[in-house]
This record gives sequence, structure tokens and C-alpha cells, in this order.
Amino acid sequence: MTISFFKQRNYCGTALAINKTQSLTLNILFMKKILILFSLFIQTLNYAQNTEFGLMLGASVYTGDIEVSPANFAPQTSPAVGIFVRQHVSEKFAVRGLIAIGGVKADEKKYPTSSEREKRGFNFKGTVAELSILPEWRPFSLGNVHFLLFAGVNAIYVNPKSNFNDQSSSSSSVVLEDQSQKYPKIAVGIPIGGGLQWYINETTALGAELGMRKTFTDYLDGFSATTNPESKDYYVIGGITFSKFFSLGNDRAGTQRTRYKRRGVNCPSFN
Repeated sequence: MTISFFKQRNYCGTALAINKTQSLTLNILFMKKILILFSLFIQTLNYAQNTEFGLMLGASVYTGDIEVSPANFAPQTSPAVGIFVRQHVSEKFAVRGLIAIGGVKADEKKYPTSSEREKRGFNFKGTVAELSILPEWRPFSLGNVHFLLFAGVNAIYVNPKSNFNDQSSSSSSVVLEDQSQKYPKIAVGIPIGGGLQWYINETTALGAELGMRKTFTDYLDGFSATTNPESKDYYVIGGITFSKFFSLGNDRAGTQRTRYKRRGVNCPSFN
């Protein structure tokens, strides 16, 4: 009977190791596909005449196994920054490549949502870095202000530093399970959001955007078995954008006309 127990335990451990390896392999393969798509997107810019290069400055906030109430969003918000390239495909559609990095954090002891959470006292800090491909749709415009919606896919690097506050936890076995978990550092996510852009002139635009990132990992915060292993984690990035419009083609006058038409501005005449 003892031998049977150990055989079953070894089998379960082997199966768990295989599942982890398969998950890591799938994430790596997906990351490679994102990198290939991003490189192909960058290569198309060599032939583009309607391309924006921009910077995003803003903030990021986490939501997941450690609850963050709306009243405590501000103190648990971290800075975020990003750079992007946007290729205008038509008047209504564009594709954007985004590289962004932001902080994520939460603290049940400082900002509890219940007495039980305060007693448990879990907290964490971490950084998320993402590489995203974001198709965009511009449903309507008001003068030089364009409203946009986006949804895409991204690869995310996560590296949280978690504090389990062991003395206040009554589930030491699951704490040890999470602490010993070798979860993948690369995860997959789906960014969804919207924003607007105001074209100040023919080459410069200011904007604002807010996007939620639905991830397919439960270890954005480093917690899973000790909290809610059935639910995946989220984070949100928003901010102000500044971009410059470049024309990489040879037909300067024709490109200028195209830019103005797409932005809803009366076309200037070229002699």
C-alpha cells in the first residue's frame, strides 16, 4: 500500500511537471509569433506614407486575487510609459505596435476590502512589460478630434515580489504551494480599450487612452492557490499620448493631401 501511494504521488508530480513544461512551451511559442508579427509590422513602415511614432505617459493599476476597491485605486496606482508606432490603413482603420512598461501593486493590510482581507494581509509589488499588436477602429470624428477603439493581443513579462504574511494565514499548505510554484514569466493577454486623438496640425497629435489587459495567468501578483485559483488577473494602463506624423514616401504633396483628408481637415491647395 505504501509503494502504491508513492507511485501515485510520483505519477501526479510527473504529470504536474509535464503540464508546467507544456504551458511554458506554449507561452514561448506564442511570444515568438508576437515578435514575428511585430517585426513584419515594422518592416511595412518602410513603404508607409501615413505613419505615426509616439510616446505614452500614464499610469497602471492591478485587479486580481488581491481586491482593490475603487476608492483605493489612486494609492495603488503606479507610473507607466510606452512607445508606439501607428500605421494608418484607411480613414477608419489603423494598426498600432506598442511597447509599454508599468508597475502593479496591492496591499490588503493598508487598503483592505474586508476584515478578513486585512487579517490575511497579503501584498505584492511588481512590474509588467508588454509587447502589443493593436488594430484600431475610428467610428467617428469631431473636427480634428478622432475617437478610437482598439482590441488586440500581447505578450507580457511578469515578475512580482509577493508577501504572504505567513503568521496571519491559516492555510500554510497552499501558501507553500504558491511560494514554490515555478510559474512562467511570459504570459499572454488581450488588450481592449479606447481613447481619442486631437491633431494639432498636419504632423502632431495629442491623445488620451485607457485599456484593460485581460491576462491568461493567475500569477501576475504571485498568488493563486492561496486566493482564487479559478480566476485570472487583470491590469489597466491609461495615459496621455504624444505622436508625430511622418511621410516615408516620395510624393510629399500627395501625402499631405491624404493626411488632411483622413483627419477631417479641409485640404490645402498645392501649386
